[in-house]
Amino acid sequence: MDEEHDAKDKEIQLAVDMWNTFAGQHGLCQIRTLTDSRRAALKARLKEGLQTWAKAIEMIGESPFCLGENDRKWRANFDFLVRASSFTKVLEGAYQQAAPPEHDPMVGLRLKAKSIKAGITSSTLGRLDVVECLAAGLLTAEEAHIWFAKAGLK
Repeated sequence: MDEEHDAKDKEIQLAVDMWNTFAGQHGLCQIRTLTDSRRAALKARLKEGLQTWAKAIEMIGESPFCLGENDRKWRANFDFLVRASSFTKVLEGAYQQAAPPEHDPMVGLRLKAKSIKAGITSSTLGRLDVVECLAAGLLTAEEAHIWFAKAGLK
């Protein structure tokens, strides 16, 4: 029983050391005292494994928000990470910066093609739009001919 207790204590100390090393490298608060409540919360997080703890710390390091790049200059700390809901959110990527959506240059053409296929002949659609959609493979020659006829163009 003492060996198991010693192993748990060593794991807890290792987890604290991991946090303090990381925090020191990223300008976050290191912990000085492992209170009973902190120990209990950390022990609960470590039930998921030391590797999961390390992954959560790594993910905080990849999160500009958790490192203080937010409107309140809030930064993650040990107590935040050992809180069950925060730990789960960190691991789920809730604090990761979303990748900007990729720009799709075809979006506008697809919308034009859809309007042309629907037979819309507005002043915003013209011969050049039909030709561009045809060249991009978004319209068939038959669809283009139908639109030209409906618009009164040849």
